[in-house]
Amino acid sequence: MKEVLPALVAAASAILLATACSASPDDGAALDVSGSSSGIRVRRNAIVRDATAFSALWRQHAGPTAPCPKLDFKACDVVVVFAGSRSTGGYSVRISEVRRSGKSAVVAAELTKPGRGAITSQAFTQPFCMKSVPKLPADARIELKEIERT
Repeated sequence: MKEVLPALVAAASAILLATACSASPDDGAALDVSGSSSGIRVRRNAIVRDATAFSALWRQHAGPTAPCPKLDFKACDVVVVFAGSRSTGGYSVRISEVRRSGKSAVVAAELTKPGRGAITSQAFTQPFCMKSVPKLPADARIELKEIERT
């Protein structure tokens, strides 16, 4: 079972991402996906600025056979937030806004976690969010705020 689990998680991720993405993998449209299952199990935030880096990240996230969305990296960057492995459900990640100021930008993201006593699924999850945004300046950073559900 332990050998099969990573393949099942990757396959489920690919299916969920394919249905969650508003664009087909090869039409060059915007990307805005989030979920609770990822092949990336460590906490990681990044701004991906080119197709090669995004393709490598996508393979780590969705598995080597999942089709990678095609994006126009001359016009956009992709903001990614991976919350790492969690021991229960009830977590979610979202990219809420991009604040630009001159030659810098701040991408605001939120990690919502279950409150004390919340009923959650008892399964390992890997909450994530990926969103394409208009090209960001070189001096851009991600601010992740943690929010507890009440």
